[in-house]
Amino acid sequence: MGELLNLLFGWKEVLVTTDEQKYYQIKDVLRANHIKSQTSIVDNQLNDRNRGTFLVANSQRMYYIYVKKENYEEAVHLMNS
Repeated sequence: MGELLNLLFGWKEVLVTTDEQKYYQIKDVLRANHIKSQTSIVDNQLNDRNRGTFLVANSQRMYYIYVKKENYEEAVHLMNS
């Protein structure tokens, strides 16, 4: 989700991580507390154009979680408890 869409539709980024376990843990905490969230997973693969191959070993996923602005403070509190 782009920053402009977040502003327009009232979503605020609450987590960015490369840790898949932390991503799912926070998603579960938000769900258990009835906080609606949107998520995005971006896979940043390095493309080795000289050989026409992908260097998958250097691939790193970025996990993003967004919550509604009115739920942001509660979400941060739950994440830190």
